Amino acid sequence: MAVVLWGVLWVLLALFALAAAVLFIPLRLRLQAATDGPAPHLRLQAVLFAGRGPRIDLAGRGKAKTRTPAKTRRKSRKRKTGRHRPPARVMTRLASGLPRLLGDLLAAVHLVELRASGAFGLGDPAETGALFGLLAPLAYAPPPGSRLQLEVTPVFDRPHLEGRISAAVDLVPAALLAAVLRFGWRGFSAWLRR
Repeated sequence: MAVVLWGVLWVLLALFALAAAVLFIPLRLRLQAATDGPAPHLRLQAVLFAGRGPRIDLAGRGKAKTRTPAKTRRKSRKRKTGRHRPPARVMTRLASGLPRLLGDLLAAVHLVELRASGAFGLGDPAETGALFGLLAPLAYAPPPGSRLQLEVTPVFDRPHLEGRISAAVDLVPAALLAAVLRFGWRGFSAWLRR
C-alpha cells in the first residue's frame, strides 16, 4: 500500500513540475491578418522556446473559411434575485489597480517585429492626405533599430481598405500570471477589508 501511495505522490510531483516548467518556457505569439483577398483571414500561432520550437496554430489555418450562419435561439433572461454586489470601495480599488495591471502585462510582452503594408482611402482626398501625413514618418523614417516596418499607399479617389499585418511578440506565461495574481490579490484584500 505504501509503495502505491509513494508512486502516486511521485506522479503528482512530476505533473506539478511539468506544469511549472510550461509556465516558464518562453513563448512567441505570431499574428498574421490580411484583407487583400476575396475574404479576410486571420492566423494566430504560438511558437515554443521563443520561436525555436514547434508551431501551434491557435486560430485560423492560413486560408479564409466561409462561415455559414448558424441557427440561433434566444435565451430568456431571468433576473436573479438576491444577487450580491461588491461594495463600491472594492470596485474603486480594483479600478485603481487596472493601470498597474496593464503596465505589468505590457512589461511582460516584448515586441519582436511589426510589419504592415496596405492601401487606404477615406473618400475625401484631404482626409486621406492628412492621415497619410501622420503615417509617413513611421513609413519612411522609422527609428534606428526599430522593429517596425510600414508600407502605406494612399488611394485618393475612393474609400478603400486593404492590407496585411504581421506581428510577433515574446512572452513568458509566468510573468503574465504573476501580474494577474497581484491584481487579484489586491481585489481580494480590498474585499476582505470592506
